[in-house]
Amino acid sequence: MKKFIFFAFISSFLLVVSCKDDDVIVEDCNPTISTLSCDESPTPFNLGVSFNLPPLNLPPDNELTEEGVLLGRMLFYEKGFSKDGTIACASCHLQEVAFADPDKAVSIGVEGKVGTRNAMPLFNLMWHTRGFFWDGRAGNLREQVLMPIENELEFDSSIEDAIVYLSSQQNYREKFCEAFGDDNITDERMAKALEQFLLTIISGDSKIDRYFDEEEWLSASELRGLNLFRTEPDPTLPDTALQIGADCFHCHGESNKLFTSNDYRNNGIIGDYMNETDKGLFEVTGDINDIGKFKVPSLRNIALTAPYMHDGRFETLREVLEFYNNDVQGDSPNLHPLMHNLKNGLRLSDQQLDDLEAFLHTLTDETFLNNPAYS
Repeated sequence: MKKFIFFAFISSFLLVVSCKDDDVIVEDCNPTISTLSCDESPTPFNLGVSFNLPPLNLPPDNELTEEGVLLGRMLFYEKGFSKDGTIACASCHLQEVAFADPDKAVSIGVEGKVGTRNAMPLFNLMWHTRGFFWDGRAGNLREQVLMPIENELEFDSSIEDAIVYLSSQQNYREKFCEAFGDDNITDERMAKALEQFLLTIISGDSKIDRYFDEEEWLSASELRGLNLFRTEPDPTLPDTALQIGADCFHCHGESNKLFTSNDYRNNGIIGDYMNETDKGLFEVTGDINDIGKFKVPSLRNIALTAPYMHDGRFETLREVLEFYNNDVQGDSPNLHPLMHNLKNGLRLSDQQLDDLEAFLHTLTDETFLNNPAYS
């Protein structure tokens, strides 16, 4: 039997309406503010997870409900509380590319303002236990979700203005009432609703998952790529010899089925980080040992989330592989110890690179990409 994610979800969904949108029906642009009270308790949200993923890791103080998830979904796609009504969370996190920002090294905010880092994809967030963003500046998901509102390069607004906007919308007051018992709109409730929706975004039905379940087989090239992924380089081989392993699994191992360690590491992308403007985790901790460390992203759906690295410097997956094969900066300060084996590059052949890339494509989850519950 196929093991995957099942959702008992609401059968129909309301459009997010805004007085600033010309292409949707506006329900109430000038409502009379009133206090609504909802007598019925929210409906528990039934969330099931593939056996190939870790046990659920949900916040004890924010139970998932159908009403809360729906409200969070509406907020995720809402542009009305950005400064000029043009930017939503979904503007930089598109479902068809695993909720990343396609073809942009860095995302663009209100008034065309250019961001500083590549937008990370959004899925399997309940298992992120070591902070959010490339530099870990948000300790948890609930803290993270409101930060873009006040970031001048993103929404360039304020929490207060967002609350005023939402409070002026009759449909939002009703949805907050249904989710939380009354229509009092607060930053905490906004964050909890967004957290609930984002926690339901799960990816676990790729070809590699079906291979682990013995429901589908890998091609010869994909299987060779998996073996390269799982195998360490041999330090005893001469520099002129081809390597037998790509050593991906230490940072992106499949043992937890998340394909990330969720750690912050310096992967040798730049030689002299002391002269770099973006010093990664150091900017949060102030610890000189953290210079050049960035969060290790999941490799699930990696074939879709280009461009790559924290600054989007690599346009294709092949460029990433070529970097590890030839261009690791072995003298980079704080280079992770596991990267020292790559000071001379992986030394893989073109065929091995082809095989490794073929394997990485098996991590694409079409079911997740087309799940209408996230749309």
